[in-house]
This record gives sequence, structure tokens and C-alpha cells, in this order.
Amino acid sequence: MKRIKTNFVKVAPKKVTKVVLTEETTTKFLENSDGSFLHVGIGKHKDIDLRKFIKACRKVIRTAKQQHIEDIAVQFSQTPFKKLKQFGDEAIVSTMAQNFEMANYEFVKHKTAPKEGFRFIKQIYVCGDTSTKEKYTQNPLYIITFSIQTVNQAD
Repeated sequence: MKRIKTNFVKVAPKKVTKVVLTEETTTKFLENSDGSFLHVGIGKHKDIDLRKFIKACRKVIRTAKQQHIEDIAVQFSQTPFKKLKQFGDEAIVSTMAQNFEMANYEFVKHKTAPKEGFRFIKQIYVCGDTSTKEKYTQNPLYIITFSIQTVNQAD
């Protein structure tokens, strides 16, 4: 497995599962002394264009929901997708946020809740230092600390 250096181990809260995008095609859930990690295989990073990036964002949420994970952190400043640099950090983060929300949404208003409850990602942290950071907060943990739970609550 290709190891990607990340600094979000120090920034994200300990209870949060850190998501690492790998060049493999398999997905693995690992736990160690630094916390829990979700390695999501998305294929060769040099081949990731905007459409594949959108699919990768949705795969992250889908995989986290399958693993019963409620809080995740994604390292943004270390994103190695060369084909996306033309769009700029703000557009990429916006695309990421939109697709995280869409992948996490499920209409449950008229469904009977299972015993363990519906699986939703409650918080998503995007970690990193980019030019868009100042628009959201002075903390390196930035942009998406949003809660999607209000959209998904059964009435």
C-alpha cells in the first residue's frame, strides 16, 4: 500500500476516523495508536479528473456509512490530483462538500427506523492549509464541520 503522509492525525479530534485516499482498488479499515483510519481505494491519482473525484467523494461517504462511522476527517492539502489543480482550492472544496452531502442524504421520513438507527455521517472535517482556509476559520481544521443530521432526521 502506498503510504500518503498526512498531518491531520494531529489536527483532527482523536475520535474521528481519518480517511486516506489510496491508489489501490480495495478499501480497508485500520485502527492503531493514532486512531482509526479508513483507506479508500480510488485508483491511480494521476487519472483522477473532476468526474472521478466526485465519485471518490461519494465512495468515501458510502464506505464510512457501511462501516458505521459517524465522524470522518479528510486531508485536503495533500490531495495529489494534478488534473484538478486548474479548478482551484475553493471549487474543489465546494465540490467535495456538495458531494459529501448528497452521498450522505437518504430520505427516511416515512421509513421505520432500524434498531441501531439510520446510518448517517454526522460530521465531516476537511483538514489542511489552503488559500481558502481564511474564509472559514483560523484553525487548520476547516470548512466542513457541518452536521447533515438535521436533513436526515425522521419526524
